[in-house]
Amino acid sequence: MKTKWKWMIAAALAALVGCVSPPPAGVDAVHGGMTVDEVGSLLGVTGTMGRWSGDTGYFVYRLSSGTKVSVGCILTKDGGYCVHSNLTVYVQDGERGQKTWIRKPNQSVPAYRRSRGSG
Repeated sequence: MKTKWKWMIAAALAALVGCVSPPPAGVDAVHGGMTVDEVGSLLGVTGTMGRWSGDTGYFVYRLSSGTKVSVGCILTKDGGYCVHSNLTVYVQDGERGQKTWIRKPNQSVPAYRRSRGSG
């Protein structure tokens, strides 16, 4: 069996038995075009710049000692930062050892991809 299918089956089974935690409150309301301050207000914490390359990168919002949310952002023409229109969010739950990838391409119906482990 190909690795891709093994991963998909494992993720589906984990979701069915409740092994995967839901995204933190406010994450589903994040959308393309929001400023990093608006995202911070929504999540209740201030974001810090994470990994960055050129005009795109991630702002990281630490919700607790074990949970952090990374939101894909772009540099705007006026020198600010806003959420990319192809929304990508990573939620890392250190307590459960899970990393969740949430993607809303071009703000269409959200697609969720979840994986076990902290890597």
